[in-house]
Amino acid sequence: LEDKNGYLWVKTTDRKLYVFNRYTEQFHAVYNTVKSYVSNIQVIKIQKTKEGEILILTKDKNLLRTFGTSNDKEQLKLLHNAERDINHQDSRLRYNVLFETDESLGWIGQDYTIFTCNKSSQLQKNAHASLLKKLSLSSLTDFTSAYDAQSTLWIGNKEGLLCQINYDNGNVRKYKLPNISGAIKSLYVDPQGIVYFVV
Repeated sequence: LEDKNGYLWVKTTDRKLYVFNRYTEQFHAVYNTVKSYVSNIQVIKIQKTKEGEILILTKDKNLLRTFGTSNDKEQLKLLHNAERDINHQDSRLRYNVLFETDESLGWIGQDYTIFTCNKSSQLQKNAHASLLKKLSLSSLTDFTSAYDAQSTLWIGNKEGLLCQINYDNGNVRKYKLPNISGAIKSLYVDPQGIVYFVV
């Protein structure tokens, strides 16, 4: 994958991560950089964000974000530490993870789906205004599906509740769908903003 600065990121079959500097035409391993943030450095997935940065999902389901720079020092940041979210015997997630930082919302699915949604600059300045707290839900571990549509994150849970979080203006809405009490298994939003879901 190529990041926003033109650096190429490669995950190998033995779950190691390398970055290629096109300007110096050199590969180097990202082992030591990742190791300073997480204990298990095996990488199971990399994915490019809308902003051109690279998401890194490790075997123990920690999520990091990075991109290359001219001095060959990766700008790495730990977005979510999943130590409390996994079964430590096999490193599997016990539930889908929806998390929030000062800068973004993020999703780590049991099916290895990952993405982040960057908040607007105005919301980032107000770091104490948690969007997830606005949901006023007793549990944040019951989410079964999520979909990022433009500036809106849609999420569904085990009880058929559909939630809408606008990470541009901070508005949050909840919809209890009639005659639906089961889990919303998947979500899709088309370009016209129509929401489709499977229960």
